[in-house]
Amino acid sequence: MSTMPAADGSRRTRDPVLTAVAAVALGLGCRLLVFHVFHIPLPYLPFLPCLMGAVLYGGIWAGVLAFIGFVGFSALDLEPTELIRASSAATGLLFFCAAATCVLGLGEWANRTRSHAVRASAVLRESEERLRVALEAGQMGTWEWSIAEQRVRWSAGLEKIHGRLPGTFKGTFEEVLADIHPEDRERFLAAVRDAVTRRVDYQFEYRIITPDGQERWLESRGKVFSDEEGSPQRMTGVCMDVTEQHESARRLADAHRHFQVLTETVPDFVWSCAADGRVDYLNPQYVTFTGLTVDEVNVRWHTVVHPDDVPKVVSAWAASLRNAEPFELEYRFLRARDGAYRWFLTRTVAVRDDAGTLVRWVGTATDSHEARVAAEERERLLAAERAARADVERASRVKDDFLAALSHELRTPLTPVLLTVSSLESQASLSAQAREDVQNIRRNVELEARLIDDLLDLTRIARGKIKYDFRNVDLHQLIHSALGICCTDGRLSVEYDLSARRHHVHGDPARLQQIFWNLLSNSWKFTPPGGKLIVRSTDVGEDKVSVEVYDSGAGIDPELLPRVFDAFEQGDAIRARKFGGLGLGLAICKALVQAHGGAIRAHSDGLGRGCTFAVELPTVTAVEQAEPARPPQSIAPVERGTELRLLLVEDHPATLSVMTKLLRQMGHQVVGAASVAEGLEAAGKGPYDLLISDLGLPDGTGHDLMQQLRKMYGLKGIALSGYGMDDDITRSLESGFAEHVVKPVDFQRLQAVIARVTSNGHA
Repeated sequence: MSTMPAADGSRRTRDPVLTAVAAVALGLGCRLLVFHVFHIPLPYLPFLPCLMGAVLYGGIWAGVLAFIGFVGFSALDLEPTELIRASSAATGLLFFCAAATCVLGLGEWANRTRSHAVRASAVLRESEERLRVALEAGQMGTWEWSIAEQRVRWSAGLEKIHGRLPGTFKGTFEEVLADIHPEDRERFLAAVRDAVTRRVDYQFEYRIITPDGQERWLESRGKVFSDEEGSPQRMTGVCMDVTEQHESARRLADAHRHFQVLTETVPDFVWSCAADGRVDYLNPQYVTFTGLTVDEVNVRWHTVVHPDDVPKVVSAWAASLRNAEPFELEYRFLRARDGAYRWFLTRTVAVRDDAGTLVRWVGTATDSHEARVAAEERERLLAAERAARADVERASRVKDDFLAALSHELRTPLTPVLLTVSSLESQASLSAQAREDVQNIRRNVELEARLIDDLLDLTRIARGKIKYDFRNVDLHQLIHSALGICCTDGRLSVEYDLSARRHHVHGDPARLQQIFWNLLSNSWKFTPPGGKLIVRSTDVGEDKVSVEVYDSGAGIDPELLPRVFDAFEQGDAIRARKFGGLGLGLAICKALVQAHGGAIRAHSDGLGRGCTFAVELPTVTAVEQAEPARPPQSIAPVERGTELRLLLVEDHPATLSVMTKLLRQMGHQVVGAASVAEGLEAAGKGPYDLLISDLGLPDGTGHDLMQQLRKMYGLKGIALSGYGMDDDITRSLESGFAEHVVKPVDFQRLQAVIARVTSNGHA
C-alpha cells in the first residue's frame, strides 16, 4: 500500500498495484491511438505521461510497477532477433527505459516536495489556530499600524475586546483614539510618538470606553519596524484586556488600606511575617510600646520579652514554624517608656493560598495583664478560702467531737439517777409527797437530757445527717401526748381546740412530737403561774393543717422576732439568766418543720403581751394510728423460766451498781465488769444470754469487746453510751451490737430493748 499526503496534511493510502494497472491500461490505449490510428512513429511516448501520473498518484512503487508493465508489453511486440540486432525498435525501447527512469525520479521528487509543502501548511494552520485560541483565552488581540498609509488593522479578537462586531472597525487612527478614555489619550499619543521616534519597543496601559459605556483597562505592547534606511514603516503588537487584574489590584489595595486602618485602630499589637517567620509589618501600637521598628525586631525581639519567658517563646515559635501550626502563648513584654513588664496573650495563625501552601503569618498580642493579675489574686483568695474552709471544717469536727464527748460526760451521771427514779416510781408504797418529788427529779433529768439532745440535733441538722422515719400519723394524738408530758403540773390554765378535720400528716412521729414538746415547753417556761396556754388546730385550704400554740406569758420584743428561730438566740442577757435554756429549741423546730414540708412562724404584740407560734403542715388522707402514750410501768419480776444471764460492762460505778440492782430485782442473773479485760474474763466463765456494755472503757472500747464475744460465743449485745451521734450508732451496729441505747435511759425503755433483742429471730 502507498501513503500519499492529503491536502490537509494527513496521509492518504492508495493501492499501487491498481494504480499501476490503470496507468498501463491507459498507456497502452494511448499507444494504440497514437501509433495505429494516427500513425505517429513514437510508440513509447504515450507511456511517459501515464508513468508520471502513476508516480504522482500512487507513489514510487506504483510507477515502478507501471514501468515494468510498459516494458513487458513493449517487449512482446519485438521479435527475439530484433532484440539481438540493434534495431530501431530496440533502440527506442532503451531510450524509453532511460526516459522512464528520469520520469520516476522526477515523480518521486515532486511527491516529496508536495508532502513537505502540505505538512508545512498544516503546521502553519495549527500554529495559527493555537495563537487564536491563546489570544482568545488571554483576552488578547493583535494590531498592525502602517505608519506610511496611516492605516490600522485589528484582529477579530481585538475588535471583540473593544466591544465591536467583527469587521466593524474601519482602520483609521482617529477611530482608535475615539475609543481611548479622554484622560488617557495624551499619554497614549506620547507613548506612541516616543516608540516611533526612538525606534524602541512600545508598552503602555490605558483605558477604553466600549460602545455600551463600559470602562476597561488594556495593556498594549508593540514593536517598530523600519526600512533599510532606518525610516519607521509599521508597528505591530498585541493588546491584552487587564481589567480584572486592575480590579484585583484595586481590591487588594483597598483590603490593605482596610487592614492598615484596623491595625492602627485596635489597642492590640498586630504584626505579619513571611513564611519563614521574618517580620515584615508592625502596627504603631507595637512600635510605641516596645520602641522597636520592623528592622530592629527581627534582630533583637528578645530584648523586649521578659528573660524568664524567652526560652518558652523560642520553643513554641520554632514548633509553629516547623509544623505550620498556630502559635498561642501568654508572656510578658517590656514597656519602653517606664521599663515595666506587662502580660500579653499572643496568637499567630498561618495564612495559606488556594493550594494550601503557607504564604505568611499574621499575629496579635492582647494585653491580659489585669486579667492575669486578677486571676492570680483570685487563685490566692481561693487558696485562702480553701484553707479557711478546711480550718472551719476542722473546727467543726473538733466541735462535734467536743459535743459528743460533752454529751457522754453529761449523760453518764444522769443514767443512775434516771434508773433510780424509775425504780422508785414503780414502788406502790411510795407516799404522794415522795412520788411528787420523784417525778420532779425525773422531769429535771429528762429536761437535762433534752438539752443535750438539742445540742446534738442541731449538729445533725447543720450537717444534714438527721434521720427520719416517715409514716402517716394523727397530729391530734401527738399533741395530746405532748400536752400530757409537759403541761400536767396545773400551774397554767390549758385550753385546746383541736377542730381541724384534716389532721393526719406524713411525718416522723418522734420528730413531730419533739416540735410540739419544744413549743409547749417554751410556753410553759415563759408563762408565769396562773397564765393561759391555748392550743388550736384548723384546716388551711384543702390540703394543709395549722396548729397554733398561744401563751399569755413574757412575749417577744419586736426587734427579736426576725431572729427568734436563730440558734442560741435568747434576747438580752437578763432574760436568758431568768428563764435559762440554750436557745436551740426554736431553731430545731424550724428545721424539723421544713424537713416535713411545712412552715413555722411566730407572732407577739410585744414584751409582756404573750406569744403565738403557728405550725403549718401538709395533710394526707391515709392514716396509720399513732400509738397512745403509755404510763410508766412498774418494775416487775419476769416470768419464771424467762430469766436471763446478763453480762453488764460499765466503768461508771454508780451506773453499774444501780443497773445491776434493778436487773437482779427483775429476776435476771447479772455479772458486772468495769473494763474490756474483766468482761472477757467474765465471759469465759459463762455462758450468757446477752451483753449490755458501755462503749468508752478504760482499756478499750465496747466495740472491741462486742466483736470478740460475738466471734467467740455468738453473743448478742446492747450498746449503752452517752455518745448519740448518727456515726456512733452506725459504728455500734457495724461492730455487732443489736441496739444502741443513748444515756440516760429509764428502766422501762431498757426493759423493752432487752425483750426485743432476746426475742426469737432477732439478729
